[in-house]
Amino acid sequence: MTNIVKGKVGNTHSKKRREVYVMKKIAVWQMKGGVGKTTITFNLGSVLADQGYRVLFLDLDPQADLSFYFDQEQNQKRHKVNLQQLVQENRSLTEGIQESKRFSNISFIYGSNDDIPFSSIIDLSERLQEMEDHFDYCLIDCHPDAHVASLNALAACDLVLVPILLDKHSISNLNLVVRTLNRVEDHVRRGIPYRIIVNQLRREKCVYEAYRDLMMHHDYPVLETAICRESNINSALSLLKPIFKHRRKAKTSADFLALAEEVINEFRQIKGA
Repeated sequence: MTNIVKGKVGNTHSKKRREVYVMKKIAVWQMKGGVGKTTITFNLGSVLADQGYRVLFLDLDPQADLSFYFDQEQNQKRHKVNLQQLVQENRSLTEGIQESKRFSNISFIYGSNDDIPFSSIIDLSERLQEMEDHFDYCLIDCHPDAHVASLNALAACDLVLVPILLDKHSISNLNLVVRTLNRVEDHVRRGIPYRIIVNQLRREKCVYEAYRDLMMHHDYPVLETAICRESNINSALSLLKPIFKHRRKAKTSADFLALAEEVINEFRQIKGA
């Protein structure tokens, strides 16, 4: 396959992207908290950036945990322009884009602890249109709810990643996830592809049995890649680093590399559908 490189934005990595297309938007969302949405968002986006794709992070969670990884990017916090301010003042989102000084090909817009006053369910989708030629991927970290900010992320995205733990609460909660997605699909009048990603997979027989049951006996679209549970991911995140930059040979690093490849392939299939 021929390598094509589009116009450079920011501190572009020397690696060439294998494909170039309009920015693909990925929402990482669940109705249940504590399933690793922010961890998956940060690590997946970082792997894509390392492969040469231009990545934009959006933090829609009022806890602003994703923004925490970039807090050291600026010395004076009072100069940060966050997403809530941009929407409230009806300013272009491009005014809030920060280029990472630590990571090549990564840009971000700071989140806020305040509610983002989106005017409608398609407000974010319309605001992102002006950036579609500037980035290859936009990863959106969402709050575990069905409030207006999360619904905007779902309405704007091309793919929803739904992290789950292999417990009864996460799996039973998938019915609510699908119903919420169906509501948004009815509103925007298009299908919204989603994929289940199993996170924190423990090396226990009962857990693997639950994993096989989910893959074989349910109709949910489950990604083949699962993220294993290892202690080194916590040490990486405490250093504000993606796991593959902290322990490249760790099993979790291999999992996120495989996840990135599978997500890229998912978009190829979506495009060809």
